[in-house]
Amino acid sequence: MAKKYVYSFGGGTADGDGTMKDTLGGKGAGLAEMSRAGVPVPPGFTIATDVCNIYFNNNNQVPQEINQEMIAALRKLEDAMGKKLGDPADPLLVSVRSGAKFSMPGMMDTILNLGLNDETVKGLAAKSGNPRFAYDCYRRFIQMFGNVVLEIPKHDFDEIFEGQKKKAKAKFDTDLTAEDLKAVIEGYKKLVKKAAKRDFPQDTMEQLAMARDAVFRSWWNPRASHYRKMNKIPDTLGTAVNVQAMVFGNMGDTSATGVGFTRNPATGEKEFYGEFLVNAQGEDVVAGIRTPKPIAELKSLMPEVYEQLFDITAKLEKHYRDVQDFEFTIQEGKLYMLQTRNGKRTGPAAVRIAVDMVKSKLIKPEQAVLRVNAAQLDELLRVIERGARFDSAAARLDAARFAEVYAPIGMLPPDQYLALVLQATEGCSFNTCTFCDLYHHAFRVKTPDEFRQHIRNVRDYLGESILLRRKSIFLGAANALAIPMARLVPLLEIVREEFSPSLEKQGRARANAGMGAFLDAFTGTRKSAEDYRVLATLGLRRVYIGLESGHDPLLHFVKKPGCAAD
Repeated sequence: MAKKYVYSFGGGTADGDGTMKDTLGGKGAGLAEMSRAGVPVPPGFTIATDVCNIYFNNNNQVPQEINQEMIAALRKLEDAMGKKLGDPADPLLVSVRSGAKFSMPGMMDTILNLGLNDETVKGLAAKSGNPRFAYDCYRRFIQMFGNVVLEIPKHDFDEIFEGQKKKAKAKFDTDLTAEDLKAVIEGYKKLVKKAAKRDFPQDTMEQLAMARDAVFRSWWNPRASHYRKMNKIPDTLGTAVNVQAMVFGNMGDTSATGVGFTRNPATGEKEFYGEFLVNAQGEDVVAGIRTPKPIAELKSLMPEVYEQLFDITAKLEKHYRDVQDFEFTIQEGKLYMLQTRNGKRTGPAAVRIAVDMVKSKLIKPEQAVLRVNAAQLDELLRVIERGARFDSAAARLDAARFAEVYAPIGMLPPDQYLALVLQATEGCSFNTCTFCDLYHHAFRVKTPDEFRQHIRNVRDYLGESILLRRKSIFLGAANALAIPMARLVPLLEIVREEFSPSLEKQGRARANAGMGAFLDAFTGTRKSAEDYRVLATLGLRRVYIGLESGHDPLLHFVKKPGCAAD
């Protein structure tokens, strides 16, 4: 019997199961296991990890017999969905995602909305009754395909999109009309023609083959290679490719997309933790374009969906006996689970989760000990040490309290080591630069209310006696000045209010040396001289610009989002 390389899943059945991570990768095994458990999973198929190595050993080509097996799985998927890839009247759209045996978050590539072209987008518009939705999906697909498969810098697409927003006087992405998005698409196609020296592919089977091969190639991109080296993951494992029917979180106010954890990954607290966006696709949650809502707010917006999501993820945690990191999409009020995997966690969280799971009889004490690795234990001790440096009151606060106040800080300029750090953002808006392992969290901008509460939490945690000795403020995390002016100005005004001179007379701290922040060459030019004058009046005194290379091939190699001209 010939060896099997492609495994279908969905509709309550699957060719594989959760024990087959070597073959299906973590994501594929999770999808198969969820399908078997009756969890609502969009159907699809997984191309085995072995094919990745076959691809590289065969001059970067997939053998014809494996291609035929993939096509047979695609036909099965089309039958399950009642749609066909490339059908101009009612097209099937798919996502193409990587999935290695061991979790490598953000290291390899993903493509959404595959199957759209100049004709199928019209069918999607007619079938959905929502032209804006259809053309939004198409422009997203061209950008992702252009960046991942054709290796065109994302920054080039962003410039076209932002230019159309300015032309349309649109404040938010969602303010763009279908006609605006058509103009963006034309701009994108011209960019592809110029940069890739070819037209954007209209043949949907060609799109699928090119996307699959690009995911295989991403196994050896510098980010993934460095991550494997740091985490001692063998290079020989390869990645699987998961092809899955698209479900859409951007079909209106009854649709949404989000990510979450069954427990708080920073503190280990047993709470339903995560974020979501209404009328959005998956990449929007982590792109920093819009501020996601806490997952608790889903309970008031879509109570039935919230309860279903809570129940499913609680069962998944019990099934896997570990905290779960999950992705979901809600399409017109219907919940779909896109992924579950054991969640990454901080050192303090690892200890708390392990202890709590022993108490709940989910795991045994000897398993709990093995759940906390040396690096996590070192992190826990460092967090406790940092807390102990402040004063006797702060020393009594445990590591979990510190993690509640601050997300991981990353790094500070040397002369800002004693500054008061306030986190207007978390993570880095790029978060893809090769060899940078400082920022693992998705980029997000705090709302004014969140930021004000954060400042007060910092004050409560450190104590006024410590704050009075901190004469400057550093705005974190990686690139807070990337925030658009309309959202940045209110945050700086809050800082000024919370540290006003009048408070010093009451024994409250005032930072009188102004504020500092990182500024990168690529987003720094998006603000005008007048913008910087406004920021200076609000207290910004010093910016720290990382000296980027002037060599375009190097910038492209390390995944910087621009070029030397920037």
